[in-house]
Amino acid sequence: MYKIILLGFHLFIQPIFAAEVLLKNASPDQIVKGFQRQEENQEYASTSRTLKPIPNKSEAIQAPISQSFVINFEFDSSEVRKESYKILQNISAAITSPTLEKATFVIEGHTDAVGKLDYNIALSKRRADSVKYFLIQNGVSTNRLNSVGKGPTELNDSANPTDSSNRRVKIIRMN
Repeated sequence: MYKIILLGFHLFIQPIFAAEVLLKNASPDQIVKGFQRQEENQEYASTSRTLKPIPNKSEAIQAPISQSFVINFEFDSSEVRKESYKILQNISAAITSPTLEKATFVIEGHTDAVGKLDYNIALSKRRADSVKYFLIQNGVSTNRLNSVGKGPTELNDSANPTDSSNRRVKIIRMN
């Protein structure tokens, strides 16, 4: 009986509390779809028994949409490793696509919890700046991007603060 309960926890309950998915090999089209808003994908919405008009895009409150990516850096450095160039090229292709050409983004750098807080926040900011610079070099307008460093303040896997999944770059669509 214990094994059945444990199996049920791992199959049904644990995924609810799982950390966000980190994208490593997403195509530009997959990235665009991840940043699209629901109203960009459908024209009509119905709730219960009454039809309610969808508000104009300018009237609707636009909640940020984020995606986290595995971007590899040299150890204790903000230099992007070559194996991450492809995903960064795909991100820049997605952001410059006609679907997202007017959107603005915040690039968040994150670290694990190893080391001092101030140092990790500064390192994560430099890494976010490196990603921003890469995207600008690949055609994204500088006025569409902002970068911030979060350090270990928003761990992806708080149960394992030193886990590599905490070392990530999160890109947030703001409008």
